Order: sequence, then structure tokens, then C-alpha cells
Amino acid sequence: RRALAIDEQSYGTEHPKVAVGLNNLAQLLKATNRLAEAEPLMRRALAIDELSYGADHPDVARDLNNLAALLMETNRLAEAEPLIRRALAISQQSYGADHPNVSSRLNNLARLLMDTNRLAEAEPLIRRALAIDEQSYGAEHPTVALPLWSLAALLRDQQRSEDAVSLMRRALSNYHDFAKRNGNEHPLWKNALKQYGGMLSGTGISQEKIDILLEEASTTTGPLTPITAAVERLLGPAKPVAEVLMELDRQYIAEGKPPIYFLKADEPIVPSLDAFLQPTADSLIIAGTSAYRNNANADAIVLYDDALRLQVDQPGSRQLQYTTRMNRAAALRELGEVQQARDELRLLLPELDSEPSPPAGVKGRVRYHLALCEWRLGNNAATKIASEESLDAYGDDPDFASRRAQTEQLLADLNDNKSPAPLPSLDPKIELEAAKARYRARAELASLPTSESALPLLNQILSPVKPVAEVLVDLDRQYREQGKPEVWFLPLSEPIAPYLDQLLGPLDRKI
Repeated sequence: RRALAIDEQSYGTEHPKVAVGLNNLAQLLKATNRLAEAEPLMRRALAIDELSYGADHPDVARDLNNLAALLMETNRLAEAEPLIRRALAISQQSYGADHPNVSSRLNNLARLLMDTNRLAEAEPLIRRALAIDEQSYGAEHPTVALPLWSLAALLRDQQRSEDAVSLMRRALSNYHDFAKRNGNEHPLWKNALKQYGGMLSGTGISQEKIDILLEEASTTTGPLTPITAAVERLLGPAKPVAEVLMELDRQYIAEGKPPIYFLKADEPIVPSLDAFLQPTADSLIIAGTSAYRNNANADAIVLYDDALRLQVDQPGSRQLQYTTRMNRAAALRELGEVQQARDELRLLLPELDSEPSPPAGVKGRVRYHLALCEWRLGNNAATKIASEESLDAYGDDPDFASRRAQTEQLLADLNDNKSPAPLPSLDPKIELEAAKARYRARAELASLPTSESALPLLNQILSPVKPVAEVLVDLDRQYREQGKPEVWFLPLSEPIAPYLDQLLGPLDRKI
């Protein structure tokens, strides 16, 4: 309170520093259950930041998120929802679709949807948050445990108890690993362990078995532990089949393949098909970005095109359209249509700059992509100008440090007279036609009469899906080709001792 009073006296009551002080005091009041006192402070901080920075600034998103969390705690969910959605939209515009800040907003929105029993809407948001956090922090990071926990709770509410237990076990493993590395118990550990016990009860197993599993979760970082230190040094910890399949599933998602690509045999396909065949602008952007990152540039362009079509009817989507158009141009460049990509970026720039408060990140990124086009076209002077304008747009904002580094590297390569890496020798027109055909097949599948077989269209879109048994056989063969011994991927039902003797020699019984 004293710090807030000093800031108000030093800067005036409407300064952004005052908003920070108001937020800090409001968070303390909220943590000590004085919600009625906290709320007007949060609303005042929001008003100051909107006045200071404009309606689409990241600090405004933070304020909206704080206020929405308070409204959720006071069960005013209908008031909280538009605030969370607005915070999510601002974060996506400001940081891009794959930033950890976006993951936090997605998780908050999913929690609200779960509280209002809209589980089908919540699930893709949590899965997207999980994918972002895994990519940002690594699969074993404690931050990843939160979306794992949220997804486990959602699956439990959908009566998918076994899947819920598996995800909650992963979350516990992350918290346990945190304690091993830091020497301190994670603050959420005890609550997570309690939730895990409740989910185990929902599977119908005995209390004795539940107690064993809870003890295992408290003493190991995963379902299996290395048998001996020697085996761990040789192989690393052996992974159970379920974990291998989950990693494959993550790989498919990262490649932009739809959920039905690796759907479990006992899961209904209809919800996943609905999401796949009737996409939203957000899901198309996510799939397009994933395709671009995996060099499927023609598919990315087709997905971005349909996302732009859907965005036209969405209120307040203009800023997001700029990002989508920029990403589409980047995919065009990497497909080989460099001049067309440059022309589209040149058209985009004046529109973006004419906005009252265009996001600095998008301004800098568009100019970076334009610089890459000019570099590929051999226009070194134009490359330098666009690169320097990109750096000016980013300024010294630490949130753009990695993007600044990319632009600075481009300038360094230009000064060293380096040439850009060669583009793949593909015919862009043929690639685009094939991508459009795959996308048309998806539209045809959405309206296919029930009397006709979907298999030919699914094969065209996905390529035939392999059964689990065949996937495991392929993995086993791959391990053998790499010279890894049989114990590396031994079925859990087989005794391990003969393979250990073969690998290590008989173990010294004195050990």
C-alpha cells in the first residue's frame, strides 16, 4: 500500500506503474480471500492500462486474466468468459499462437468451459495448451503438469477413467522429478497425489492396489524404473508401451496430422471427425503452422486460405488476419513462389502500419519475412533495409529477443556474403494442386452419404493408418537395426533375466 501511494504521488493516479501496484495489492487481497476489496483495484488497473497502452496490449490481457480469475472464484462465470476470450485473443496477436502465455490463457478458458459443462469445447483447448507447454519447456517440466492435470480431470468427467489416470500419473511424475532435482516438494504435489487417488478409485480397482500405486508415484518418476544402474547406463530407462504410443501420438500432432490419425481402438471417432471435417479458423491456423514447420508448405497455404475465409466473419479478427497472411506468404516463399510472397508482404505492410496500434511483434516479423524474400531474390540493399526496419519494430522488448536474434543473424549472413539455403526442387503448382485435392477430400468426407465407404477419402487425406500391433513391430525392428538389445523393447509379460544375462553377463550376486 505504501509503494502504491508513492507511485500515485510520483506519477499521477493514471500512470501504468500505478496499475502494477494496484495489481500487486489486488493479488494479495485475493490470496487472503478479500475478494470484494480486490475487485475494484483490478478494474481500476485494467482501465489505466487500456487508457495507457490501448485495448490490445499484453498488459491489458494480464489485467483481463486477473479479473476473470477473480470472477470465476465468485462464480460469475458468464462475466468471466468474455474477459478470458479477449485475453486469449490479445496474447495470440501479441506473442503468436505457440507462446507459453497463450497456453496459460487456453488453460484458463478450458477450466471455465469445464465448469459450465462444455467438455467437448474444452478438450481441444487443453490439448493445444499441453502441446505448447511441451514444446516450450520439455515434456518433463513441472509447468507441463498443469495442462496434463486439466486434461486428466476432463477425461475423468467424460468417464474415460483409464486415460485420465495415465495423464495424471505423468503429471505426478513431473512434480516428483521437480522434487528430485530441486530438493523441495512442489507446492501442488500433495493436491495432485490426492486427485490421482480419486481417479484411481474411479477405475474400480481395489483400495490395496490404489495404495500400491500411490506409493509407487511417491517413490518413482515414472511407471517403470531401471532394473540396475548398469542397465540404465547401457539403455536408459525402458519405456512402457503406453508411453511409447503417447509419444507417437504427440509426434503425429506435431506434424499437423488430425486427431483421428492415431485414435485408440476403443475411442469413438465421431467427435474427432467433427473437429477435423468442420474446422474453425483457430484449428486451421494451428494445423497450418504445424504443416509449415514440417516443410509441408503447400498444405500450410491451403489451410491458411480457409482460415482467412473463416476469419472474415469473426469480429475483432483483423490483427489475427495480418499474422495469418504473413505466415501464408512465408509458406509461399519456402514453396518456391518467392516473388509472389514478396508482393503479398509488400501489400500487407501499409495495411498493418495504418492500424492505430499495430503489434510490434507482427510489424517486426512481417519485415523479417520480407527481408528473407529480398535476400532470395538477390536484392541485398532491400534485404538490409527490411532487416533494419524489423529490428526497429522489435525495439528492446525482451519478449522479442529470439526474433531479434533471427533478424540479426540474417544481417550477419548478408554482410558475410552468404547465400540462402537452396529451396526444395518442387513444382509449386503441382504441390498446391495436390494439397487442394487433399483438402477437397476432407470437405467431401464431411458430406459423404452413410451408404458410401469413407475409406478411399480417408486414405487420400491421411494415408492408411497402421494398427497398434504393426506400429510396435516396426519400432522393435527399428531398435534391432540400431543394434539395441532385445531388452530395450521387451513386452512387460516376458521375463527380463535371460536378456540381461546375455547383455551384461551373469550379475555378481554380491552386488
